[in-house]
Amino acid sequence: MAFQIATDEKNIEQIKLFNYSIIGICLVIFLVFNLYYPIYLGDVDRSMLLKFSGSTDNFFYIYPLITANFLHGGLIHIFLNLFFFKQFEKTFSAIMEFKTYFNLFFISMIGSSIGVVAQILIADYHVNVLGLSGVIFGLFGFLFNLISLKGKIINFVLIFGYHALFIFYLDTVKIAWAVHLGGFVTGYFYYVYLDKIKK
Repeated sequence: MAFQIATDEKNIEQIKLFNYSIIGICLVIFLVFNLYYPIYLGDVDRSMLLKFSGSTDNFFYIYPLITANFLHGGLIHIFLNLFFFKQFEKTFSAIMEFKTYFNLFFISMIGSSIGVVAQILIADYHVNVLGLSGVIFGLFGFLFNLISLKGKIINFVLIFGYHALFIFYLDTVKIAWAVHLGGFVTGYFYYVYLDKIKK
C-alpha cells in the first residue's frame, strides 16, 4: 500500500474531528444563506450563491476553487453530499494518516474545481457549480485503486450510468460532471503518486 496503516486512536480522532468540522462549516453556511437570503425553506438564493460558487463568470478567480465546495443549493443536495462524505470516514481513518487524508481532501477540492475550468474552456458547457461532491469523488478515486477488477467494472458502470442519465435524458437538470471527473482523477493519481514515492 502507498501509506501506513493507521491504528492509533489519535489519528482516528483527528480524521473524525476534521470531517465533523467540514460538515459543520457546510451546515453553518447553508443555514446562513437560508436565514439571510431565503427564497423558501430548504432552498437558498441563487443570486447570492453565484457570488461564491464556481459560476462561469467568476471561476477564473482563485476563491471559488475553495468556496464552491462548501456551498449547497437545497436540503437534498446538502444531505446527500454530507451523508456520503461521512461514509468514507471509517475506511480512511483505518488506512492512512491524518496528514495524508488532509492532503487528499484539499487536492480533490482543487482538482474538482479545475475540472470545471477545463469543462468551460474545452466543451463550452456552462453550469454553476457548488457542493462537496467533487471531494467525495476524489476520495472514491483514491479507493478505486484498492478494489478488485470486478469491483472496478461494476462501479464504473454504475457511475457512468448515473451521469449518462442526467446528461442525456434529464437535461432539465444540469449535473456538474466535470467536478466529479476532476475529483475522481485527482484522487486516483494521488494514490499513484504516493505508491510511487513509497517504493
